[in-house]
Amino acid sequence: MDRFTFQRTATVLGIMLFLFVFYVSAYALFGTSPSWTVTSTQSQTLTTTSTSATSTKGSLLIKQPTKKSATSTTSTEIKIIKPKPIQIPLAPKGRMQDALVSGQYIVVLKKTTSTDPLPDVIKKYGISPIFQYKKALYGFAAKLDVKKMDLLKKDPRIEYIAQDRIVSILATTQTKKKSIAKKSAAKKSSSQKTPPLTAQPLQSSVTSTPSTATTTSTTSTLPTVIAIPPPPDPKKIQIIPTGYSRIFAHSATIKGTGVGVAVLDTGIDLAHPDLKPHITANATCIRAAKNGNDDNGHGTHVAGIIGALDNSFGVIGVAPQANLIAIKVLDAQGGGTWSSVLCGIEWIENNALKYAVKTALMGFGGSGTSDSACGRTNNDPLHRALCQSAQSGITYIAAAGNEGADISMSVPAAYIDTVITVSAVIDTDGGINGKGVPTTVGEDDTFASLSNSGLSVTIGAPGVNILSTGKNGTYYSASGTSMAAAYVAGTAALYAQTHPATRWTDVRTALQLAGEHQNAGHSDSSGNHPEVVLQVVVF
Repeated sequence: MDRFTFQRTATVLGIMLFLFVFYVSAYALFGTSPSWTVTSTQSQTLTTTSTSATSTKGSLLIKQPTKKSATSTTSTEIKIIKPKPIQIPLAPKGRMQDALVSGQYIVVLKKTTSTDPLPDVIKKYGISPIFQYKKALYGFAAKLDVKKMDLLKKDPRIEYIAQDRIVSILATTQTKKKSIAKKSAAKKSSSQKTPPLTAQPLQSSVTSTPSTATTTSTTSTLPTVIAIPPPPDPKKIQIIPTGYSRIFAHSATIKGTGVGVAVLDTGIDLAHPDLKPHITANATCIRAAKNGNDDNGHGTHVAGIIGALDNSFGVIGVAPQANLIAIKVLDAQGGGTWSSVLCGIEWIENNALKYAVKTALMGFGGSGTSDSACGRTNNDPLHRALCQSAQSGITYIAAAGNEGADISMSVPAAYIDTVITVSAVIDTDGGINGKGVPTTVGEDDTFASLSNSGLSVTIGAPGVNILSTGKNGTYYSASGTSMAAAYVAGTAALYAQTHPATRWTDVRTALQLAGEHQNAGHSDSSGNHPEVVLQVVVF
C-alpha cells in the first residue's frame, strides 16, 4: 500500500470512528438517535424528553402542541419568553413651577384673647374674603389689589401677608379601569361571599408544564402562544390588592372601627358601593362644587386604599371599618391652592371631635420649603396651620411627590416637624424579596424611580400599579406616592383605634419601629431611600 492510499484509508476510518462515538453518546444521553429541529422563531427553543419543564419567576412558559411522528412518537417543545416590564405611565410635570396665584393672598392676623379684629379688618378695607379661618389659622384669603395690600401692611393687627400658591394631585396616569354594576353589587349578601383573590400585575407570570412522555424523535412545529388571562373582575369577586398583601394588612385583628380618616383631595365618590356605607361626612372648599363628591377620581382611589369595605366584591382597604370624611380641596382637574387646603384643615379643626377624626391624608403637593419651625420664621401659613392641627391630635400623612427629586422643595411633604411623609415602593406580586415582574420605574420590592426622596421622608409603602376604587363606581390601577401615603393613612387609623389619645409623633415612631428594614424584604440600589417600608402589625 502506497503512502497516499494509507492516508486516505486512515482519514475515512477516523471519520467513521467519530460518527460512531457521536451516535453512541447521543443515544446514551437522549435514549434516541440525534435529530435536528428548525424553527422560525427568534427565541431560544428547548427539546425535552421524559421530563417536565418549569420557568423561573418572571418568565412566561409556553407549551408546544404535541404531534405524532412517522413512528407514532410525541414531542414537546417549550419556548421561554421573559415578560416585558409593566408599563407605568408618568404624571405630567410643570405645575410646581407655576406656583403663585396672581393677586390672591392669605392674610394672617395677630390673635388675642380679648379682641376679635377679623370682622373689623374685613369691613374697614372692603374685603370680600374667599375663605375665613379661625382655628387652624387666624385670618382670611382674598383677592387684593396694590392699594389694599399697602393699607393692610400698615395695620398693626396684621401679622403677615403671604401670596397664595398652587397645589395639585400627586399620581401617575391610570393604567386600567373596570366598571361595576352598582345594582348587582348591592344585591350580593355576606352569606354569598366569594373567597377573595389576590390581584395580579398587568403582565403576570403564567406557567404551563408539559406532560411527561417518552419520545424517540422530534418534529419541528411553530409555538402556540398561551394568552395571559385577564385580571379578575372587581364587579364579580373581591380582589385583594397586591399592596394590601405586601404590607401584611391581612394580619391585623383590628379594622379601624370608629376612627375617622379625612381625605383632603378631589373628594370621594359619595355613591360608590365599596365606600358609601362608611362615608360619614363630606365638605367642599371648591366654590364650583356643591359637596364633597369626587369629579376627578383621585380622591376616590386613595379612599379605597384606606377603607374600601371587606365584602363580596371590589377591593379591600387597610382599615375597612374606618369612617371616611370627604373634604374636597382640589377641583375636577386635580388643582387647588394653599387657601383651599387651609379651608379643609379649618373644617377638620371644627369637626374633629364630632366625627372622631384622627388621621388626614394629603395626596397633593406644591412648591415651597420648610423652616422646620412650623412656618414661624418664613411666614408660611400652610405650615403653621398644619402644626396647629397636629398639636390638637390629628396625624397628617403627606405624599412625597413624583418628580424623582429631592423632597426639600415640595410642600407639605417637606414639613418634617408636623407630617408623616411617604415614598413609593414597587410591589407586583404581593410578596417580599423582589420575585415579582419588573416595571418601567424599577424592579419589584425596590423604591420607584418616580418617588421623591430626602431627609423628610418618614416611611415607604406600595405605590405602583395599585388597584382601587374610582369615581362613578369604577375600579382602576394608578401609581404615585399618593397611593403609598393612603396605605400609611389606613395603617395610622388602625393604630388610632387602640391608641385614641396618641400624638402624631407617637404614630410616626410606631410605624417606623414596625417597618421593614432594607434587605429584609426590599432593596435600594439608588442609595436615596434609607426609610423603612410599611408593615401592619397588631399595635
